[in-house]
Amino acid sequence: MEGGRCLWPRGKVIGGSSTINYMLYVRGNKKDYDIWEQLGNPGWSYKDVLSYFKKSEDNRNQNYSKTPYHSTGGYSYHSRGGYLTVEESKWHT
Repeated sequence: MEGGRCLWPRGKVIGGSSTINYMLYVRGNKKDYDIWEQLGNPGWSYKDVLSYFKKSEDNRNQNYSKTPYHSTGGYSYHSRGGYLTVEESKWHT
């Protein structure tokens, strides 16, 4: 904050602020899925739903492909070939 003010971008076009929203791919917290299963929803643990996340995504983030947990080989949390392209934003604000 500078002088008690901060930059807060707003859409000044037809559609309002939704015209400047990013399309983000964010998974829920692992603990949330595990708690859902503990509350009586079998098959909803993070371990169980991870395969569906991986099946649906096409990870194109070069930084992720260089780390053991995010790479597409071995024990990983991301994969390639799905219908959801996941990559770094080409635009930065």
